[in-house]
Amino acid sequence: MLQEFRDNLKGTAVFIVVLISIPFALVGIDQIFLGGSAGQSELSVNGEDITQLEVDRALLRHKQQLLSQYENLDPAVLDDELLRKPVQLRLIRQKVMSQRAMEVGMGVGKTVFSDMLKNESSFQINGRFDRDAYEFALRQMGHTQNSYYAALKDSMLISQTASGVAGTGIVTQQEVKLTAELIEQKRDYYYLTVPIADLRKSVTIEEAQVEEYYQLHMSDFETEEQVIIDYLELAVDNLIASVIVEEEMIREQFDSELDDLLDSARSRVEHILFANEDAAINAQRLGEVQSKLKEGALFGDLARNYSDDMGSANLGGDLGFIDAAAFPQAFSDTVASLEVGEVSAPLATDSGIHLIHLAEKESADLPTYEQQRGRIRDLLERQLAEQLLPEKIDQLRELAYNAESLSEVAGEMELVVKTSAPFSRDGGEEIAAYPSVVSAAFDVEVAREGHASDVIELGANRVAIVKLRELLPVRTLSLDTVRQEIMESLTMREASLIVNKKGSDLLAQALAGGNIEELAKQQGLPWQVSIDTRRFGGIVDGAIRNQAFTLPARSVLPRVTGFQSDSGDYIVLSLTRVTPGDLDKLAVVQRDNLLGSIRENLGRREFGSYEASLVSDADIEGLY
Repeated sequence: MLQEFRDNLKGTAVFIVVLISIPFALVGIDQIFLGGSAGQSELSVNGEDITQLEVDRALLRHKQQLLSQYENLDPAVLDDELLRKPVQLRLIRQKVMSQRAMEVGMGVGKTVFSDMLKNESSFQINGRFDRDAYEFALRQMGHTQNSYYAALKDSMLISQTASGVAGTGIVTQQEVKLTAELIEQKRDYYYLTVPIADLRKSVTIEEAQVEEYYQLHMSDFETEEQVIIDYLELAVDNLIASVIVEEEMIREQFDSELDDLLDSARSRVEHILFANEDAAINAQRLGEVQSKLKEGALFGDLARNYSDDMGSANLGGDLGFIDAAAFPQAFSDTVASLEVGEVSAPLATDSGIHLIHLAEKESADLPTYEQQRGRIRDLLERQLAEQLLPEKIDQLRELAYNAESLSEVAGEMELVVKTSAPFSRDGGEEIAAYPSVVSAAFDVEVAREGHASDVIELGANRVAIVKLRELLPVRTLSLDTVRQEIMESLTMREASLIVNKKGSDLLAQALAGGNIEELAKQQGLPWQVSIDTRRFGGIVDGAIRNQAFTLPARSVLPRVTGFQSDSGDYIVLSLTRVTPGDLDKLAVVQRDNLLGSIRENLGRREFGSYEASLVSDADIEGLY
């Protein structure tokens, strides 16, 4: 079992790179990473600390993921108090898994990390790795290069551990056979329907019944307190028309991007690494290689015989096409200085001593200025508008503070006053769908004293200010207003009782041996038969099919049941045949998919149990 576990730990790790874009909705988060408490231990897992800074970073990333996943999510609802414990638990699980991975001797090569960097779109400009974008992204996450490497290393180790644990589960042929019998099972059933729509027509509701219902349920017809608000929205899009982008600015940006493209042209690099702990041995082997290169030996052959980089030695030292900037600065500078076919002088890095051979260099695909001019202009306009936004937000706040109406502010700032539909404290549509707007609208200063609200963040680069237009107090709707609603409710209730009574009578007859088809014809009711019906899919009524498949497969047939559907119709159903699925009759692709699904589910269960066991056995301190 242990050997199988080790074997399954091999292979490329699959992991998710955290999102690095921090939206305007979370401005001010730099404060999270400041102050003396940031480096303090918040959690301890088996004696290893998780700092407050690490928890804050993880909390921030979790909030960003939620905002990215749910486009209209109001940042105000992301309560740190509620989110912190789940984030702590996730970090604890990651820590125990990482610790276990290290215990069994797992590791991650630096070349794997470099490949990840060059392929991560968040670190690219125009499809190429960009060091400035990479370093900016790390700063936004509050990472150094070392801390980011450590975080990704943990992710990869955890992924490898998960693959190893999941792969230890054994799926027997009998399990596959039984699963196929269940999943591919077919059923035949007959059913009749007692439609409520037909019976509703026969129901008569008297005015006295309506009035009695109204008097008894008057509290049900009370409205909630509601407000109608005027509001102004300010976003980057409002400011784009007011910024001016000079042609010189466009040209400068184009030239900068052109330089980046030239710098990021991919190079195919080969290297020989000397990484022996004995410096004298490294020097001796280096001298031998340099001598043989002068004699005309092929670099790739020497790499196979001399390189200590086990990941590339068998490939002749070939690292493939790389973005040199994805490597340490000294390495990338050396690659940039080489001509095709040239071998570098010895280069010392943390990994050891390198000889680098530039085998090939791709030419950059350079666009023309006219091709890029429109895109760059739009980009610069948005950037300038984003820079202008904080100033305009301050202006909006100042103008609205003492304004009698938002029209004054709108005129000054070239905005448009909008008016909401009535909404209660439960919210509403459009602007009222934001909890922060609802909270502000019902605040005492806005709803009672008539002041404009403070600036409300609606999302990335978008804010609003609201002011009360009308307060609609609690009131009881008149009988005339709700009469039709009451009539519908009473009619449905009476019809439902009739349907249930009639359906129950038919069910009793079917249970006594009555044939569904004959019973339906006697009553003039619709009936259907469904043959070879599968558990999933198809064009049959889903609710009826699900009911048919809830009946025990091994029961004596026919098996009869009855139920009232969500629509109010009564269904009498007779299950007449159950045919187990046959694994041998499945196509090869179907069998493979079934086996893969069973293994995947088993793997998830195995890993979940393994992870839970590690957490249970861990010494944990500081959990929120």
